[in-house]
Amino acid sequence: MKIRVRYIAQARQAAKMSAEVLEFDAAISAQDVLRRISDTHGVNIRRLLLDERGEIHTSLLIFVNGQQLAAGAALILNDGDEMELVPPMSGG
Repeated sequence: MKIRVRYIAQARQAAKMSAEVLEFDAAISAQDVLRRISDTHGVNIRRLLLDERGEIHTSLLIFVNGQQLAAGAALILNDGDEMELVPPMSGG
């Protein structure tokens, strides 16, 4: 099964890419996708995606197939889903 992940703003810089396709053996939770990304791309992206407990960072916006995932919602992704990761913006 394949999930397309798009990285927006600081997530793009931390992942060093704008998008990728991840493969999994079966349907998977959004949180487990973020854990895989963190394991693959390292500490810089982990800080944007997950808190110190390994939970989805409360300030991260996640869109799945164009719909925003509610904070704390448990969502299972399926083959062909697209996930966009939008960390909080800062600057001036």
